[in-house]
Amino acid sequence: MKRWQRDQERQTRRGGDVSTIGGRRWLFRWRSRTPDDKGFDELEDWQVDDWLDGYERNFALNHPVQGTAAEIIGVALVYVGEALRHLPACIVATVHDELVIDCAVDPQTVRAVRRILKAKMTRAWLEFLPDAPFRGVVDITTGPCWGQQLE
Repeated sequence: MKRWQRDQERQTRRGGDVSTIGGRRWLFRWRSRTPDDKGFDELEDWQVDDWLDGYERNFALNHPVQGTAAEIIGVALVYVGEALRHLPACIVATVHDELVIDCAVDPQTVRAVRRILKAKMTRAWLEFLPDAPFRGVVDITTGPCWGQQLE
């Protein structure tokens, strides 16, 4: 992880941008500032170049991870939504990398929804990270409500 962070920082400083696996780019110059901006006088000497270039190390490290996760869940939403159309079930919420599904309580529907979730969410994961491990990447729990999971 430390090596990836160091390499990511070096690459994003050099290139002036950062991107997700899906290709969404962020150009640091969009946040570049000038010496007459408020806050400039508060900077340490080593922070000046980043201030002027708009570079933010935390963003350089977070954007590819969180942005790619958002892309994956977005694709999973489409796959799951389409697959649930023929069942008495629907997506009612997303929370970061989770989908909340409301479905009929009969065992056959619950099993079908669980299979769909596992297959479609794993498919979305593999579209972005084809060489990454995928077993266990989808964890499904059920319950009478989101806060009372049974499995």
